[in-house]
Parts: sequence; C-alpha cells; structure tokens
Amino acid sequence: MHGTTSHAGDADAIVPYPENAASLPGRAPRSGLVTLRDGSHVGFADIARYTSPRWSRHGDTLACGALMGAVAEDANLGDVAGLGGLEQGVNPGQSSTPCDPLPSVRSMRPARQQMLTILAAFSFFESRFAEDAADRKRAVDYLATGLAAENDDVTVRLPEARRTG
Repeated sequence: MHGTTSHAGDADAIVPYPENAASLPGRAPRSGLVTLRDGSHVGFADIARYTSPRWSRHGDTLACGALMGAVAEDANLGDVAGLGGLEQGVNPGQSSTPCDPLPSVRSMRPARQQMLTILAAFSFFESRFAEDAADRKRAVDYLATGLAAENDDVTVRLPEARRTG
C-alpha cells in the first residue's frame, strides 16, 4: 500500500468497510482512500451491471448467498480463502462474519460505481505517471478535491504530501 490510493464501498457486505477499508490510511500512512457511499463489493465487477440492480436491492445479495453457502456458519473473514490480508485491506481477525447482516441500504448502481472508480484510478495514475508536470498537478488536484466536489457520494482521504502534489 506504499504510496497508493485505494477505493472501497461503505456498504460492502463481503469485506465490511468499518473494519477493513476505513482503517487503510492509518495502516499505510502514505496511502489514500476513495470511499463510495453505498458502494457494494460486487459493484466493482462487470457482472454486477447485469444482475445486481435488477434482482436485488443490494449488489452483494447474490454473491453473499453463494459465499455463505461455501463457508461455515461461524466463519470470519480469516476463514474465507482468497479474500487476502491486511496488505489488501482485509482484516482477517475482525469479529464480523461476511454478509451478516446484509446492508439495508440500496447499493449504488454498478455502472456508477465503476465510472467513479475509473475516474479515481485514472486520476491517481495520471498524478504519478503523466509526462507533463502540469498534467500531474491537475490530476492530483482533481483527486484531492474535484472528484468529491463533483460527486456527493464520494469522499477522498489523501495524505498531506499527496494533496500538494
């Protein structure tokens, strides 16, 4: 997580936001976090555009059914293979169980969640790799203030050094 910007949905039922993504900036001080209000875990995947908003109120509902059918009833995140560890933003020792409870909010539409993710990722990469210093600065400024200013369902936390470019 050294010098990166991560993104997360605060209505993620599979890897709960409060115990995982919300603490990333503290665990990796040179990193930032873009949070999508009512963003789900599955909403970041292309398949969600075709299933989530049509068949359920929350984007993680179908995935939670499959996930919980594959793990023990008393499992925590540390017991779920493939979710990763602290380096990937997953706290394997957390006390909550994936998908229990499923968030009661209607999750963000997957197409919007993916568009906002693309904007955040593009801005991050441009802030690091654009050839022109002015382009890098514009990307830093957009990521630090513009993205959230244009979208009231986005919050951005960046370390001070990244906000200044």
